[in-house]
Amino acid sequence: MSDHFVFHILQATWNLGAEMAPYLWLGFAVAGFLHVFWPMEMITRHLGGNSRLAVFKASIIGIPLPLCSCGVLPVATQLRKAGAGAAPTLSFLITTPVTGVDSLMATWAFLGWFFTLIRLAVSLVLGLVVGLLAAIFLPEPAPSKTAPAMSTTTAPAKAADACTDGDDCAACVAPAPPHESFFSRVLRMLQYGFWELPGSIAGSVATGLLIGGVITALLPAHVVAEWVGSGFLGVVVSVAVAIPLYVCATGSIPIAAAMMLKGFSPGAALAFLIAGPATNAVGITTIHKLLGLRHLLLYLAVIFFGSLGFGWFFDRLLALSGISVTGFATAAHGDHGPGLIQTLSGVVLFSVVAGQLAWPRLQRIYKWIHKTEEKTMKGNTTCLSVPDMTCNHCKSTVSKLIGAEAGVTEVSVDLTHRTVEIVHDGALAGPELLARLEAAGYPSTVLEK
Repeated sequence: MSDHFVFHILQATWNLGAEMAPYLWLGFAVAGFLHVFWPMEMITRHLGGNSRLAVFKASIIGIPLPLCSCGVLPVATQLRKAGAGAAPTLSFLITTPVTGVDSLMATWAFLGWFFTLIRLAVSLVLGLVVGLLAAIFLPEPAPSKTAPAMSTTTAPAKAADACTDGDDCAACVAPAPPHESFFSRVLRMLQYGFWELPGSIAGSVATGLLIGGVITALLPAHVVAEWVGSGFLGVVVSVAVAIPLYVCATGSIPIAAAMMLKGFSPGAALAFLIAGPATNAVGITTIHKLLGLRHLLLYLAVIFFGSLGFGWFFDRLLALSGISVTGFATAAHGDHGPGLIQTLSGVVLFSVVAGQLAWPRLQRIYKWIHKTEEKTMKGNTTCLSVPDMTCNHCKSTVSKLIGAEAGVTEVSVDLTHRTVEIVHDGALAGPELLARLEAAGYPSTVLEK
């Protein structure tokens, strides 16, 4: 690839990121507020049982939460263990990764308010459909009278059992520590919204921006027009590409915008934005383990046929109404370049993403350099294999759960190999720690030294 193509790819990637950045930072700010001031017990108390009301609540509650398709899995596990029925759990698993305040703001930036409302509505409808179908055709037996009922008192207690008392579990949206001052909460809000959350989706956002840049710079528009067209075939192609591609709700937006710019229909872009964030291999295996095969098949069927159906319907709606949404995508890729606010926001966004991606590698280099010193200074060391730990949300959750254990002095997480090294003084309560990790959705095993 010539330097000319590389320059155009990098320029297109930068333009995409800069145009999205101001809206994304606003979404991060709102997400930080929800994380701190809308704790887990406020969510779990509304999702008990398998009723239609619980399904509706789960669909609504999942919309603003800024959790990716991987980060939502431990939260769903928490809800399930706290008493949520299978039907509302499925609804939560669809609406949460497909939307989120950060991705909705970025959708508005690239594709306009009408497209954003449609994306929000489709997410809500699919969440309601999968939940209601599960409640009607896959009913669960009513809890026995001797089983602990889910209530406003028991749900927080169970959530606290899964996350260590006072732990700010990033993926689990844990309640604030008791007697925490308002100023401390604001600091936690800023830390989560402007550092932890961008870090949790840094890889996916970087991938999405780069893929969008490649599509914008290298894909000729006539190829889409000649081989795919703007009809239903484009919707099918976008769903076929989206299902195996792991990309979060925010990272999928620049790809969808670039697809529209090159000739794909708005319906194809919408189908991609629904199917991509809602499916990935880890999610499929987790849902199968958590809810069973029948619920998994229902989940996949609703996403697949719902993406195709609503993609086709959106194109027909635009054709009949005369509303155009392609102008927003074209404006976001215009030759005028980003303005001052977009440039400054983009510089900060790319800096944070680059820092989050580089930090684990710098830690490994530092650890390798000081390997001999660490061997002489460390106390007891235990290594765990955590196969379901796949993203920074998972890393944050596992690190804080382990770090809250008595005697633990250091926690080193290796996402590449999905292992955790724990340095601790004295004996480590292994069975209790493994039980806490499994309760949070991360079954682990001790590795032999």
